[in-house]
Amino acid sequence: MRSEFLAILQTAGKRLAAHGRNRLEGQQPGGRRDRPDGRAIGYVEAFCARADELTTALVDGVAPADAAAARTVEQAMFTGTDLRLELDYRNAYGGAYPMVQVTHEVVCWAGTREPARGLLAYASSEAGQAAAVRAGYAPLPAALRARVAEAVAALG
Repeated sequence: MRSEFLAILQTAGKRLAAHGRNRLEGQQPGGRRDRPDGRAIGYVEAFCARADELTTALVDGVAPADAAAARTVEQAMFTGTDLRLELDYRNAYGGAYPMVQVTHEVVCWAGTREPARGLLAYASSEAGQAAAVRAGYAPLPAALRARVAEAVAALG
């Protein structure tokens, strides 16, 4: 999985194009400095790129928007009996942005205490997803959110 993601970054010159405002000169928020010639590539979460007005990469003409990231996640396959996702970074299609990573939590099926269950239930609820969006994260696609909520309800 990780090697596929890195392969996309390594072949970036063939598929990437700049998108958005370029802030490569001088001091950046958080004390970072960028190369003055603009010849660098990095990976940050989309909400950080938006907040810092960083130039982002179009992949096959698709910008890193929340809806485009959600399309990649919607195309993922579940592996095993839990909610692990197998993302197909190389074959995202239909306006999907393939450079995504999904935040996940690991808990035991049995013996999960109420505070952990409550947090996971909130995170997978409509209110929790709305809070995530306000914090700058892309929301879970509806079908995945429903599967997460079902799994959280089954925790013992």
